Amino acid sequence: MRMESGHEAEDFRKKSVLAVCWAGTDRSQYIAEELNRRNYFATSAGVLKNNNHAVSNYVTPADLSNVGIVVFASIHERNVFCKDEKLKAIVKKNGIEVRVLNITESDKDRAHNYGKVEELKAEISKQLDCIGLKDLTNQ
Repeated sequence: MRMESGHEAEDFRKKSVLAVCWAGTDRSQYIAEELNRRNYFATSAGVLKNNNHAVSNYVTPADLSNVGIVVFASIHERNVFCKDEKLKAIVKKNGIEVRVLNITESDKDRAHNYGKVEELKAEISKQLDCIGLKDLTNQ
């Protein structure tokens, strides 16, 4: 019985994803929505942390405690995240996989300004396929 629960916990962790963008409000939520549609267990957060724009959805150690994968919306967010030595150490210690998309803040702004959010979501879906996060529905 213990073996099964350990296996189930590991299976859950492998399917658990934290999607990260700048503020944790748009791109990361779109990424998490698509991953949840693909039968992952995904949540979202942001890396913005300063006095002028304090983010209530800032990625925390608790966010990383049970995930197996972190997906950054772009290299910019990954670089900002890696400046937080505590968070970076948790990723390393827990063996969390890191994947990076190429969905920038400018891409999101253009999609919102020109009514092309569905196209942005389609691009997110395509890029998730490219980084190996396929649909788990039939697995």
